[in-house]
Parts: sequence; C-alpha cells; structure tokens
Amino acid sequence: HPHANTACLLPALFWALGRLSDRGSFRNAALLGLFIGLALLGGHPPTMLQALGAAAAYAVFLAVRAPRVDRMRFIGLALAAAVLGACLAAPALLPYLEYHGLSSTAGASQSLARWGTRLSPWLLLHLLMPLASGSPARGAEVLAGLFGLAPESNFIERAAWTGLIPLAFAALAVVRRRREGEVLFHAGLALFGLMAALGAPPLPWLWKILPGYSQVNPTRLLLLWSFGVAVLAGLGVELESGDLPLGERRLLRWAMWPPAVTAGVVYWALVWRSLEELRSAEFVLAVSGMALFLAECVAAQWVHGSRRRAWAPWLAGLFCLLPALDVNPSAPAGTFFPEAPALSVMKGAAGEGRVFALGRALEPNLGMPPRLRDARGRDFTALRRYERLVAGSAGDFDFYSGAPSLPPNPALLAIGVVGATERTASAVPQGWKKIHEGGLLVFSAPARAKRALFVPAARSGGEEEAFAAVRAPGFDPARTAWFDDGDAPSFPPAKGRALIVEDGANAVAVEVLSDGPGWLVLLDSWFPGWEATVDGKPARLRRADYAFRAVEVPGGRSVVRFDYRPSSLGLGLILALFAAFVLAAAWLI
Repeated sequence: HPHANTACLLPALFWALGRLSDRGSFRNAALLGLFIGLALLGGHPPTMLQALGAAAAYAVFLAVRAPRVDRMRFIGLALAAAVLGACLAAPALLPYLEYHGLSSTAGASQSLARWGTRLSPWLLLHLLMPLASGSPARGAEVLAGLFGLAPESNFIERAAWTGLIPLAFAALAVVRRRREGEVLFHAGLALFGLMAALGAPPLPWLWKILPGYSQVNPTRLLLLWSFGVAVLAGLGVELESGDLPLGERRLLRWAMWPPAVTAGVVYWALVWRSLEELRSAEFVLAVSGMALFLAECVAAQWVHGSRRRAWAPWLAGLFCLLPALDVNPSAPAGTFFPEAPALSVMKGAAGEGRVFALGRALEPNLGMPPRLRDARGRDFTALRRYERLVAGSAGDFDFYSGAPSLPPNPALLAIGVVGATERTASAVPQGWKKIHEGGLLVFSAPARAKRALFVPAARSGGEEEAFAAVRAPGFDPARTAWFDDGDAPSFPPAKGRALIVEDGANAVAVEVLSDGPGWLVLLDSWFPGWEATVDGKPARLRRADYAFRAVEVPGGRSVVRFDYRPSSLGLGLILALFAAFVLAAAWLI
C-alpha cells in the first residue's frame, strides 16, 4: 500500500538526521537528501506530509541540542538536503501539485471534515494484541466481536500493533533514562501520535487551520506512536543489558511472563467460550494471535543473553512482519476481479463511450481491470471542473458512486451504457434498451455514445454561463460548443463526422471529414500539458463545454492528434538530474 511505501522510510529519515548531526559531513547530507526524495516518491502524499513533519521536528530538536559552533552547519546541510530531495522527486511532485490545484481535494476534505477524524479509545486493545482485530485476508474484528466493540472503518489506519513487551521496555526507558533528550523526544512523539489518532483536543482545531494538514486524515499519525515506542523499546533494551543491577535485570526478565500467560489464558477462555458464535477462520486467527504473542515472550527471553543479543533486531523485524503477512495477500487478479459477463457486455456496448451505474450496482473502480471508462469518480482523484459538470457541485469524496439517477445530459459525458439492479432499474430513462439480465442489469443508450464530435457552431461566455448552458437538459454537444477561455468563431452550418483512430492514455488521434470548417470537440478532460496538432501542424487547444478539449479544424479531411506532454514533467526531470548529480558529488567528497 502507498502508506507503507512512505512510512517505512521514517526510521531512515531519523537515522540520516542523527548521522548528519553527529558528523556534519556532505556524505550524510546526501543520504538525508536521498531518503527525503524517496519519501516524496512513496506515492501517498498524506503519509509523506506526516512523516516529513515528524522528521522536521526531529531536525529542530537536534539543532537545538547541537553545540552553537555546529548548529548552523547542521541547519544549512539539512535544508540543502531537503531542497535536493524535493528536486529528486520533482518528476512526480510537480505534476502532482499541478493536478492537486485543479482537483476537488480541498472541497472533499472540507466536506468530510478530515481534521476531525478520530479512532475509538478501544484502539488501545488493538495495540496490545497482534492480529486480534483480524486482517483483510483472514476475517476481521475478532476483538470487536468478543468484547462488543464498535469496528473501525479502515483496517490499515488502526493496525498499529505494539505489544506488551515493547511497551514494557519503552516504559523502562522512560523511567530510567527520563533525563536524556532522545528519550524525552521519542516519548513525546509517541504520545503525540496516539493523541492525534484519538482526536484529543485541541489537535483537531490545530489540523483545521494548518495548511495541508487540514486535508489529511490525522488517524494515520498512529505511525508516530508505533515508531516512537519502537525507538524507546530499543533504548530500554540497551538499558536492561548493562545499566541495571543484576537483581532488577532478573526481575525484569521474569516479570514478562505473568502478564503474558495471564493474557494468553484470558484470551483463550474468551475465544473458547465464544467458539460457537465465531467462524472457524476467526478462531484460527485468534489462536494464532495468542501464539504469536507468547512466541514474542519466548524470543525476548532467548535474546536476553549477551551472546545472542545480536539476533534481537532480526527477531524484532520478523515479529513486525508476521502480523502484516495478510494485509496485502498475494493472490491472482481473478480472485479480486473475477470475470463477469455483465462487465463484458458493458465494454462491448460502450465502444468509445463511458459507462455509468445507479446506486451501488457497480463501484466506480471495479470497471478498471476490464478497461471500462467510468463517468464517475472515486476518492480525491476527480478534476474539479469535471466533477462539477457531472454532479452539479464539487467536493464529494464518493463523487457519484451511489448516484440515484443519470446526469441531466448523458450525451455530454458520452455515457452509452448504464448498470443497475432491480431496485434502481426504475431510474433508467425511457428509451434505453435492456441488453443484459442477471445480478447486474445493463442498459444501452438510444444512440451510440461518441466522445469525438464535429461541431460547426460555437458560443463564448464566462465560466458560470458556460456551466449553466451545458448542464441544461436540452443542450446538444453535437450542435454547439461552449467556450469559457476566450472568444471562439462560429462557422456556417456544415456537416461532418469524427472518428477516433488512436485511443491511448497519453495520445488520442481523431480523423475528421467535413464539408466546411468547424470545431472538433473531444469529450475528454481538458488539462494542462495536452497539446494538439492538425495534420501535423501545432494548433491551439481550447477548453470547450466547461471541461473538455476542442480544436478548430478546416473543411475536408484532417487528422487531429492530442498528445500529453506536460511541461511539469520535463522540468521535474531536469531538476531530478541536477539533484542526482549534486547528491552523487556530495557522496564522493
């Protein structure tokens, strides 16, 4: 998952900052820049923002603690590493920022009140018992079923297993090394992450006013709790190995067993008592969780000896991996997206057009494997103009995933096929023909949908005027093109047709035949970076019908190409090459 792609780099960021603070070399600055770049390339901007925010806090802590003579050098090298890391990730970062500015992310976050998202206090039980709350592959919410707890909505966001033994060592570090700066910082970091996940005031108010963080789910800051406890546990293990009197070390060793055995017995008793009410998979899951917990205790005892202490990091990594084995299970694609006759029918009937579904008949992202073009959207990936054109407003996280009816003008969105259930079929307009029956009913439009149109007439106006005109039920995109990016000539009545001859993600080619000049309107989203040519010559790309692309074409036969060549990507590649050169040079110095 993209969460993990970024979150896994948090230890590397802290490690690189620590080395840079201790040694102040260009090589360590290059390492930090590399890790920052990888975090930005992780593919999950919210987690990236939170991880880099934690790293920035640690950098401030190190700068304050550093001697005055070394402080400015550390700050300068850290800032240079941050800039170079951002440049290294520029090929992905710049296009993302460009898209973010034109998307409905801010509005969707506002409607969801992301800053107020919080987890239940029962989260504390999830932190102590590995796999007790289930996993996507082997049942879920065993703990909720046993104790009558309310299930959480997202497994990934609260699957932050900590365990009793790491907590014991972390508590030992806090008690015995409480005057050390590193201990205080990581204890504060862990507590902050836990309080943020639980929505403790005044943190929700703080997220609401902070730029960027108001659009991020704060429950994912549970990452900081897990990381902080892990670091404290390591410091506690170091303390236990040499800084405690022999009597206290023996007491600590054997003090782990009573809570472990007690928790195991209670857990077993609860599961056994509820066996008749549980599915067999959940029972196996619960027992395996208890076994893993006891194995952790045995492993902790085994590495206690000084000769076997080198195995501790490897065993810790193993125990961290075991609960995650079923989070992203490996399975053939057909397991998640089995072949469905209804989807095949929809794909064949849609042609170059798009599909739609009423209610929850078909989730918007389920049509991706068979390459269906869905007129709806999901999550924050919708362009603001397109979402507003489809739904009438922008900022809906589920953006029409449960639509009660078709949009006012299906032809404007090139919708040629609609899926429905028996319950929602009554909302299908008259004239649409049923072409498939079963669990998913499929209806085709009265006329085959077309995404490429030859349009002779044009009108110009402001953004709101164009929006109102194209949303009107009587608007025909094949007769008039509306422009809101400047004046556009309207040509004498002419007849013509447009045929898509190449249809790719980054390139579309359309052959136009007409008896006079006019406009080629392609009902695909207008977006910066798309370029147009007519018969190989550059042409001005216009925004038509509020959200789509249009190019002026002459009479006769012409071939129009649309190619996606974003300048943001080109600039990003230049910056990345520059950053890579500087980082390599810094490493070799």
